[in-house]
Amino acid sequence: MSLEFSDQQRELAASFEKFLLQEVPSSIRRKAMELGSLGSGNLWDKAVEFGLPALFAQGDAENAGIRELALLAFESGKSLPTEALIESTLAGSFLIYHLLSEKEREFFKSQFDAATLDGIGDGSIRVALAPLSLLHPQAISGRGKSGVRRIDATLGVVADAAVADLLLFVGLQAETSPKLMLAHLKRGKEQQVVFAPDSTLDVGRSYSSVVMTNVACLGLDSCSVEKFRRCYQILAANELAGMCARVVSMTVEYVKTRKQFGAPIGSFQAVQHRLADMHVQSEAIRTLAQFAAWAEKDSPEQAALTAASAATFACEQAPVIIEGAIQLHGGIGFTWEFDLHLYLRRARMLEACCGGLEYHSETILESAAKNG
Repeated sequence: MSLEFSDQQRELAASFEKFLLQEVPSSIRRKAMELGSLGSGNLWDKAVEFGLPALFAQGDAENAGIRELALLAFESGKSLPTEALIESTLAGSFLIYHLLSEKEREFFKSQFDAATLDGIGDGSIRVALAPLSLLHPQAISGRGKSGVRRIDATLGVVADAAVADLLLFVGLQAETSPKLMLAHLKRGKEQQVVFAPDSTLDVGRSYSSVVMTNVACLGLDSCSVEKFRRCYQILAANELAGMCARVVSMTVEYVKTRKQFGAPIGSFQAVQHRLADMHVQSEAIRTLAQFAAWAEKDSPEQAALTAASAATFACEQAPVIIEGAIQLHGGIGFTWEFDLHLYLRRARMLEACCGGLEYHSETILESAAKNG
């Protein structure tokens, strides 16, 4: 399988880039920052019209798989959408139609209903993701041994939780192994769900803690936590790569017009060297992130190593690149009114959700040893 992107993949990325440019201009990001958030679900509704969740509900891994979703994550990073479009797609239609077995989809339908399954596929039912549980599984208490159980749990830092219908997280009960669990936040009057706004570094998106009492929840057995975590890491790395590409582009344009001593600062050798280094590192993040997406589908023996490596490298280097962009912008780069700090905030948030080298070092070393 070629590492090159097809014309169809490039057209998909270009279409999504155009969609985000139209729906998430800088003015919308600024408004989200000033109001605290814009997690109303409006952007998700527009993404549904675009066809984002439905694209991955076809179960066609050749034309709409992890590589395509990673391309969209890259574009998402460039635009900083005010809602977690990629995460909801991963936890929704991509999980159901790419990561679960046909048998488990039928079981899901029997435990919830066909309308819920179809709604996830077309986006009318939205799934939120609790990313911190991928690093540290959430302890739960539950009632029932099989199928839908009633659980009590509290999960923090969930993007767009208040406008979601379902919540995907990694749960841990008693002596069992961690597993993916899907909680139905709007199923039955006997359950209680409370949302408490979380104050985070990422001021451009709405985050909440979710307190669930007696909530209907279904364990998903056919997709391992490790596989889903890899997919999340790959998408996060690609999103960080998109952020870096965007801030480098912004900085290149800025140094062409900003003058000192009667000349554009871009003509100064020190500035050129700094920008060159930023560009090289940005391209390295993008290349490794895209390779990880390819390996997940076409080179399973490298999947664990490349996903962990891509996430670690992106989380370490993206903030450095963005901080460099802020510095090269001079005084304006440090101001609240300029967008660069929003990229740094989102990058730090993704770093917290992905885990750094300390978290991934064991996976990287073990995988590297296996691959010789």
